[in-house]
Amino acid sequence: MPIDASPELLRGSLLAGLPLEARDAVERLISGVDAAPVYAVGGTVRDLLLGRPLVDVDLAIEGDAIDAVRAAFPSARLTTHSRFRTARLTVDGVRIDVATARSETYARPGALPKVARADIETDLRRRDFTVNAI
Repeated sequence: MPIDASPELLRGSLLAGLPLEARDAVERLISGVDAAPVYAVGGTVRDLLLGRPLVDVDLAIEGDAIDAVRAAFPSARLTTHSRFRTARLTVDGVRIDVATARSETYARPGALPKVARADIETDLRRRDFTVNAI
């Protein structure tokens, strides 16, 4: 049976599956980003499609994640990783991870990647979409 995965339904399911304070935080982040789309990615999308409860929220932004999270939550305690341009905050027990959409290249196997900002399509191509990821 096909899953209705329209953006509107998924956004509604995402927000409805969160405690009130976490829902408000995600909406604040989405509405606070000027001209940089925010996307649900990773395990969040998997859990939404499978109807599982959300224990964390994975988001990607086509802007700078650290700057966007700091702008939306200026006094929040954040964990950031400047090399990968990611930010994490916890609201009402829900971990919200925000990543800058990026591409990665590797000088050799096992090396840390060289990271560059990218569009969401490029970012999604670097993510794990194997059967084991779902």
